[in-house]
Amino acid sequence: MTTHHAITVTIEPDLVDARFACTAPPGADCRWTNGPGCECESWAGPFRDAIGTYHETDDGDRHYMVPSECTVLPWLENAEWEETYRGQFGPVRSGPIDVEWNDDGYTWSYPEEAS
Repeated sequence: MTTHHAITVTIEPDLVDARFACTAPPGADCRWTNGPGCECESWAGPFRDAIGTYHETDDGDRHYMVPSECTVLPWLENAEWEETYRGQFGPVRSGPIDVEWNDDGYTWSYPEEAS
């Protein structure tokens, strides 16, 4: 699986700092957000059809989305990075990560550890 997200970890004697980054191209799944009037917080998708990119509501309705900046990064940056980690116990390191929506935010792991 190709990942477009990464973590850079800086370890100093009294600080462990983590920064997340996204290199996904325009049109990637993480670069779509709710369209005007849509206030959905949880949904399936994104999906694509002849009209455009959309997500499905719990009722099966389609809400068409609009291009945006990466929608994954704000969730990761505003959460405790060590609490959103879902991988195996091991060394903290910089590198590519896989992210997965978990209904109230995203969790992440190193690609070889993804569940």
